[in-house]
Formats: sequence, structure tokens, C-alpha cells
Amino acid sequence: MSEGPLGLSDADFQGDPTPALLRHVGGWLAERADALIVDAPALIPLDLWQTAPLVVCRPAPRSAHRQAPFEQHAVVVVTETALNRTWVVPLYPRPEGPPPVDDEDDEDDGYGVKTARPDLRALVGLPWQPGRYRAQVLLRERISNAVGFRLGGSAEAYEDPEVARFIAARCAQMSPLEPEPPAGEPWPRYTPTDDGPAPPEQPGVVLNVPRVALLAEGSTCVLRGAFRLSPCLHERRPGEAEEGVPTAVMGLTLVSVDAEGGGLRTLRLRVPSGDPPDQETLTGHFALDLLATPLLDRVESTRFIYAFGAEVSAGPAAVTLIPADWLPLHHAALPSEVG
Repeated sequence: MSEGPLGLSDADFQGDPTPALLRHVGGWLAERADALIVDAPALIPLDLWQTAPLVVCRPAPRSAHRQAPFEQHAVVVVTETALNRTWVVPLYPRPEGPPPVDDEDDEDDGYGVKTARPDLRALVGLPWQPGRYRAQVLLRERISNAVGFRLGGSAEAYEDPEVARFIAARCAQMSPLEPEPPAGEPWPRYTPTDDGPAPPEQPGVVLNVPRVALLAEGSTCVLRGAFRLSPCLHERRPGEAEEGVPTAVMGLTLVSVDAEGGGLRTLRLRVPSGDPPDQETLTGHFALDLLATPLLDRVESTRFIYAFGAEVSAGPAAVTLIPADWLPLHHAALPSEVG
């Protein structure tokens, strides 16, 4: 029996998990739980299985299902923790045309449970090789629990320990790439700003973005973030520390989802840290104008921003963009324009 949040066995993951999930429905219904839960096998044996199953469960009142339809909004995020590689894909193919109209009675606030069992090997193109992974699901402004799993050999399979040692040694000799996007003036920045957040006390990421931003000529929408992370081996700079040279350059994946269920966007950051190299966790800062990235378009919309590292996730940070003509510009000037 798995120790995961849904208590599923290997047989449940390989077959139909519905009978096992029914054990939870009574409790969810009694509490009228509004939840988003994912589970996966602790070990997926490469020599015995051909799929990497993930079970996604969405128990919620029907009103919550109507507001953010599972089939329209669910997004899967998978990260390979040792190499800090992240895949972000919709759980379901995006339909052409407008979303279907829900013809259920709006006054009917019953209860329902949506489930899905995607094969991560097929869905995200998961490499069929040994590795440790972390999976989560996004549903508009909601993020699921994180579930870890490992791809590896079964108890009967032979695994050469020298391969893992070889890879670790090579990664420790690698030099991280330069920060990305490159620092600019005024943005992006990788130094602390007066109105930016401080790094958290525990490993994690903190995001700060204007809740509402104006779409005026020359306007910006600056996302400010800070982190405390354990760098992967290849993210630390080998050798002695040098003044003005980052100790490490760590990868973060930013994800932007639209409140209407379309337009999934991602942006990969490489963020430097100048902390002493002997520390287990390192801190850093970043600030960038979202309107100068693929994460936001200059159109009226509400988006939710998430961040994913090798072992952490953060968000959502919500931002709504509104047109400048929503203000009485015919009668008054914005502060930056007042002489």
C-alpha cells in the first residue's frame, strides 16, 4: 500500500483507481471539501512498467467545478529534482472554440468528484531513465500538494552504482550558465530592491506582484521575488569564490495561467546568488517587468503567477491588467504625468 495522500496501491495505479478512491468520498462529502489532490507510486520500475501514472482528484461543490472547470484549467507541472528540469503541460488538450456551456442549474450546489489518471511518460515526455521527480497540478488560483516519485529498477533489476557516482562527479565539475534573462536597466534585476520581498527563512520562493496594473503607454508590471534554495550540483560554481562572480546560478520556472482557462505561459529563469559557497542553502533576488516577457500580454486579463524550483513551488501571485481608459484620463492626469 502506498503512503501517498490517497493511499493507493501499485495495482490501483496500474489499473482503475476508482474503487480505492471511493473510500474517501464519504469524508469529502461530509466536509464539503474543496480540494485538489495528486498521488503517484513511490517507485515506478522501469523494467516492469511502461507508464508513469499520476492520479489527480478534485473533490469540490458543483459551484467550484463550474467556476473553474477541471477539463479547461488543469495544468500538470513535473520537475526532475536532481537536474532541476521542469515540464508544464495542460492536463487535457485545449479545445478549439469557446468553452462548452454548463447547462446545470446554477442554484444546484451539489457535490462532485473529478478524477484523472494521466500517464506522465506520454503527457510530458518524461525521460524513461532513472531519476527523482516532483509533480503538482494547477487549477487557476489553486495548487495541489506535491508528490514525489522515483523512476528506477525493480528489486530484481541490476543498477550500477558507479553510474550515479559518475553523473554526480561530472555535475559538480560543471560551471553554471550566465543569468537569464540578462540583467538590464532598469529590468531585469538580480539584486535586492527596496520594495521587494526578503528571502524566506526556510527553503522556498516568495513572489510579489501588483494586484492590479494599468495598461497605459510605457507602463510596467514588475514581479519581484526572493528565494532560499539548495542548489543542484551543476548550479554551484566550482573552485574558489571570486569577488563579483556568483556563487551559484539557480533555475526557476515561472508559470502564468489565465483566469479564463487559456494561454498557458512559461518562462525559465537562471538567477544568481552571491552567498558564501559553504552554505547549504543560498539566497537570491529577482525582479522583471512581466509585460516585457511572454508571461503577460498587454490585454485586459487576470493571471496567476507560480514559480517552481527543484524542490519548491510558490504562488499563486494574482495580477489583473486593466485598460487605461477605465480611468478618467480626459479629466485628470496620472501621477507620473503631473508636472
